[in-house]
Amino acid sequence: MPKGFFTSLFDISFKSFITTRVISVLYVLVMVALGIGAIVFVAAGFAQNSATGVVFLILSPIGFIFYLLYVRVLLEVVVILFRIHDNTALMAGQARGGSLIVPGGDPRSPSAPEGPTSPGRGTLESFREPPPGTGTPPQGPQAPR
Repeated sequence: MPKGFFTSLFDISFKSFITTRVISVLYVLVMVALGIGAIVFVAAGFAQNSATGVVFLILSPIGFIFYLLYVRVLLEVVVILFRIHDNTALMAGQARGGSLIVPGGDPRSPSAPEGPTSPGRGTLESFREPPPGTGTPPQGPQAPR
């Protein structure tokens, strides 16, 4: 069972993470702050004179979009790092041959890959050379010339 927000917040061992839970709230707060900033920017431009206000009225949405894009990319990188952690923990559990409690509290056991696979493709078998006198000679950059 997943831990609650405040339990995770005060978890000094950092066994559970709150970042993935609050990232969407943080994104909404950044959107609101950028929107308010753009409105203040335009108002300050019109307070100076109307020509500056019109220029700021045109530039503010462009700046808003670029800053929002920048923040979105940064937050996505953070989420990707947490997903890498989760997937690495799953792979480590599968390599040990046991089940693993993943973030969120669901026990997962190793399972066979889904979909059709060809023997040796995408595995260590595809990188091993066949014993001498059997199989096909190596191809590609490692082939002797």
